[in-house]
Amino acid sequence: AENYRQRAESIAAAVRNNEIDCLVFAHWIARTLPFDLLLARLLGIRVYLYIQSSFTLFFLDADMPSDYIDIPLSYRLADGIICLSEMDKRFWSSFNRNVIRTNNPITLSPKSELPLLDGHNIIWPARMHSDKSPDRVIPIMRELVKIVPDAKLYMIGPVDAGYKEYFLELASRNNIKENIIICGPQPENEMIAWYEKCDAFLLTSRREGWSLALAEAQASGLPCLIYDLPYLTLSQSDGVISVPQDDYISAAKELGSILTDKQRAQDLGRR
Repeated sequence: AENYRQRAESIAAAVRNNEIDCLVFAHWIARTLPFDLLLARLLGIRVYLYIQSSFTLFFLDADMPSDYIDIPLSYRLADGIICLSEMDKRFWSSFNRNVIRTNNPITLSPKSELPLLDGHNIIWPARMHSDKSPDRVIPIMRELVKIVPDAKLYMIGPVDAGYKEYFLELASRNNIKENIIICGPQPENEMIAWYEKCDAFLLTSRREGWSLALAEAQASGLPCLIYDLPYLTLSQSDGVISVPQDDYISAAKELGSILTDKQRAQDLGRR
């Protein structure tokens, strides 16, 4: 509270000096948001909220401070809400009359031809953090190597040293350490090559707002396997296989089928 005057004056100066007509706030759970929305009204400019996560964040995230639950009550002050799924659009329509569903564009440019899909490599591109559920990879891979012993899973994304050590120890206890390669973050311009190197995509999240990684994998022509997220716009594609949440045996069987039945893999990739 003691710093808000400085924030308000900075925003107001930026708006006036740059002749801003519209503000888009992507920080939709900030404690300052109700006051920022009032400030935009005071300045006479339009203001939108761009919510890039599922509304279920409020109910499923154990780290969410309890006092954040009141913040959406101020969303009516915005000129509109931009979100990423029909489910979110319906939910946020209770808080604002103007809700727009949009798509997140990908930034990489895949080649026009399909990848070969002739190997046993799987890509898992995400930060190794609890909200992406990397631990759920372990039982899937433990079952998968019974079907495809040389299957390799490439985990690409930020990871801290302590968690990497823990994860590799977990993989070792399950006798799949040789089947999981933790690659760390990779340059964006090299991600095309990673998708081309692999034969399937795996998503283990319990929730996603859009899943840019899934969009990239689909655009690259990879067969995609996810735990069921029926509200997810991208999951409605024919090229995505969904299995029930936590059903790691079915996930492993589907991956095994994709990696061994190359005709099916090519068909899924084309879709």
